[in-house]
Amino acid sequence: KKTFQAMWAAISHGRPWKGTLYNRRRDGTEYVELAVLSPIRGADGRITHYVAAKEDITEKQRVAEELNQYRNHLEELVQERTTELADARQRADAANEAKSAFLANMSHEIRTPMNGVVGLLDVLENSGLSVRQAGLVDTIRQSAATLLAIIDDVLDLSKIEAGRMELEKRPVSLAELVESVCGSLAASASQRDVELYVFVDPAMPSGVLTDALRLRQVLYNLIGNAI
Repeated sequence: KKTFQAMWAAISHGRPWKGTLYNRRRDGTEYVELAVLSPIRGADGRITHYVAAKEDITEKQRVAEELNQYRNHLEELVQERTTELADARQRADAANEAKSAFLANMSHEIRTPMNGVVGLLDVLENSGLSVRQAGLVDTIRQSAATLLAIIDDVLDLSKIEAGRMELEKRPVSLAELVESVCGSLAASASQRDVELYVFVDPAMPSGVLTDALRLRQVLYNLIGNAI
């Protein structure tokens, strides 16, 4: 009713009207048509008749409604997936936090007795050891340092995964670092009947800016795997 009222209000005042109308075919089925009605005026300016152009848009409207339903359904699916991804990320973050807390706790539990071992080594060094015994104590000390470095390796991996890894740059003697790493692996090489030689190129700079701990870990892993 409102549609027809708007239509007649427009054309009776000489304005064209465009809109959709619901109609019935002879077989009783409903259809939707897009209609454009324009008033035609005579020579005296009065409206003499009307011209109408109509198009059956039933199928177009049906397709548009289906597309709208598909779009709404797709938006619902996207929202569901977005919520699921957000939940999954929260669970992953919580798991990472729990893992980091566990690793930090384990690091503390291992470091405490290891520091005690290092302290005993200090006592042994001052107890009048022979040259051979002093060498063994030094090897134990280096092995303890290596174990602590391995713990740091695990913690570093956790930091890398969390995007919190930071490298330090300090002056480091590469020759001393290489000799120290090889010294800590000497016993392992001997047990496997592997001869471990250390050669430092004289042209190598006496010091470079690098992260000594991380470089030591890399060298230890490379040489240890080679052995």
